[in-house]
Amino acid sequence: MPVCSGTASDTIEVSLPAPRRAQDPIADTDPTREIDVSIVICTRNRARRLSGTLGALQALRTDKAYEVIWVDNASTDDTAAVLQRAFANDPVSRQTLCERIGLGAARNLGWENARGRIVAFTDDDCYPAPDYVDAILAAFADHPGAGVIGGRILLHNPNHARITIEESTAPRVYPKRTFVRAGTLQGANLAFRREALQAIGGIDPDLGAGTRFPCEDIDAVTAVLWAGFDACFDPRPTVQHDHGRVDADVPALLNSYDRGRGSFYAKYILRPDTRTTFILRWLSSTWRRRDWQGLRTLRTELRTAGQYAIAKRKFGALALALPFGLAALAVQALVSFGFSSGRRLWETRSR
Repeated sequence: MPVCSGTASDTIEVSLPAPRRAQDPIADTDPTREIDVSIVICTRNRARRLSGTLGALQALRTDKAYEVIWVDNASTDDTAAVLQRAFANDPVSRQTLCERIGLGAARNLGWENARGRIVAFTDDDCYPAPDYVDAILAAFADHPGAGVIGGRILLHNPNHARITIEESTAPRVYPKRTFVRAGTLQGANLAFRREALQAIGGIDPDLGAGTRFPCEDIDAVTAVLWAGFDACFDPRPTVQHDHGRVDADVPALLNSYDRGRGSFYAKYILRPDTRTTFILRWLSSTWRRRDWQGLRTLRTELRTAGQYAIAKRKFGALALALPFGLAALAVQALVSFGFSSGRRLWETRSR
């Protein structure tokens, strides 16, 4: 979720669209047989923007057995027809329809229809590198304790805002039953072992873009961590993100991240085994944001946390938490006012 920095030299080159795969993919149509990797992509009303991703998928190079599952999230445009035409001569790709709107619901349906021992999620505006399948398998082979691995997300168009990307080249490991902040591993390039998804009951269908609580990716990562698996970042699986946003779009996107964090914190504060950790982490992050923007962020987080508790009918927990939330908001307001006043005073004296 955070804005990331990097250089244009990190960008991989993918010819889009590619006329065919570099080698014939291994097609296995037996619906009961496990294969190596399932790539799940969810889309809604983006029929005119799918050619880039379809072209990148056609350029994949591997001798492993894999499949691509497109989940049409109740589109009202020509998405279904575009995908049907694209799959006419494609033995590894198929589509399914998710009538419940929301990225969490669509991703959950996608993995439930997948056969891969590794299930990799990416977005409909992302272009996987040609070695994407092999890179995912290598990452999991090198991290046998990992239930989930995130990969690099590079900015495809340098004119787009530098957000929703991850350009690090350094691997990272997050031990099981530890806290990871929202945005640590991002849903645009996120892969799971099948047994990890089974252990957590899949992706929460109440979360994700298209719902009030856009946090299905960090929720799934956290659920896997607290189910006893490690999480990792590995730079080898790489996608380019052609998200189309400009700087003017960033404030609205950041606001959605604030809403996602609020519901994310609420969900795990409601869990007895994670409650203490998440309360302390939320207080810590609030203390670090001692300015007016931090106050606005906290207000949005608290409001969405309350909405999540109401949606889950946790009225008792909401009644207990409300005084603490209001107190935290008041303290944040006082601290933000004092911090801003002190800074203005210092700037005045320094002139």
